[in-house]
Amino acid sequence: SAAVHLVSAAVHLVSAVHLVSTAVHLVSAVHLVSTAVHLVSTTVHLTTVHLTAVHLTAVHLKSAAVHLVSTVVHLKSTAVHLGSTAVHLGSTAVHLGSTAVHLG
Repeated sequence: SAAVHLVSAAVHLVSAVHLVSTAVHLVSAVHLVSTAVHLVSTTVHLTTVHLTAVHLTAVHLKSAAVHLVSTVVHLKSTAVHLGSTAVHLGSTAVHLGSTAVHLG
């Protein structure tokens, strides 16, 4: 009878060790899933940051392009104004030459 109790106790002990082992494996599995979720979350965050940086770069480049076009338009306008001034000065010179001829 004592031997049966001893064997029964040994079986219960083995069962308890098996349950603890299973619990440890479950905790490890939960930890792995948690780590995987964290990695996915970090990847999504980094992708979002990257896309935001790309978007900001695109906006900056568009702004620079608009500024460049505006500068070119301004330079063309200045060139037209200088051309108009040159024509006006030429006309004035012709007028002064005509007046000189008339007075002479």
